Amino acid sequence: MTLPSTGAISLNQINTELGYSGTAQVSFNDAAIRSFLAKSSGVISFDDARGRSQASITIASDQYQYDLYTALVNAGVYSAGKTRAFFTINGGVVVGSTTTGSYALTSQSFTAGDTVYLTNNGYIVGAGGAGGSASSGGGGAGGPALYAGYPITVTNNGAIWGGGGGGGGGANGGDGSKYPAFVSGGGGGGGAGQYAGGGGSPSGSAGSLTAGGAGRTPGGTAGRGGTGGGPGAAGETTNGPGGAAGYYVGSGGNVTWVTTGDLRGQAG
Repeated sequence: MTLPSTGAISLNQINTELGYSGTAQVSFNDAAIRSFLAKSSGVISFDDARGRSQASITIASDQYQYDLYTALVNAGVYSAGKTRAFFTINGGVVVGSTTTGSYALTSQSFTAGDTVYLTNNGYIVGAGGAGGSASSGGGGAGGPALYAGYPITVTNNGAIWGGGGGGGGGANGGDGSKYPAFVSGGGGGGGAGQYAGGGGSPSGSAGSLTAGGAGRTPGGTAGRGGTGGGPGAAGETTNGPGGAAGYYVGSGGNVTWVTTGDLRGQAG
């Protein structure tokens, strides 16, 4: 909940907002109170607490295109410029994206004065790029994972991976006979991602969360398709170029890392 913007306010209400017992002994000079009120020094008054909110949200199931600001607003616990928010992604949970054009998780739209913290015990993963088609088809680029349009402090106990790039398509060829018949090159494998890249035509394999898909190996003199990139890795170049690795973070200067954990891909 949010502390009152007008009228009476008490230390017990502040205690409760911080998740403590309303009757716990507390002083305005306590470090937790100062941090909550964004007053590291100087005189503190009850007016500093008006309208402030502390929120804790746990992400306990797989999500796609998860926006931290929207989650707070929908939960009814956001107070513009006065919110301290803590997000936790549980172990084994994957926050992904259904498209390489969108981030898996975003921190944006907040108001100056808000503070945002994220503890990731699971996965934040971009979408995988599609495998390239036969001949000279290029693999698609992997999608991005985390976007920090607004500053965020991250404790990454898990994994933050850009999507893998798709493998390039193999060259067309013949069957090696006296009068060579046309043989299609192999389709490239899809890149890794929670929403993994599909295999290229013909018959490239789709990727998975943790691995790129295999490219097709045709007969005769036709070339095989490239293997899709693993998490945060580019796809293999064959006749067609492999797709680029996705970004594990965009606007990286807005992230303060408490623990970096497993980061794979490009940094914006």
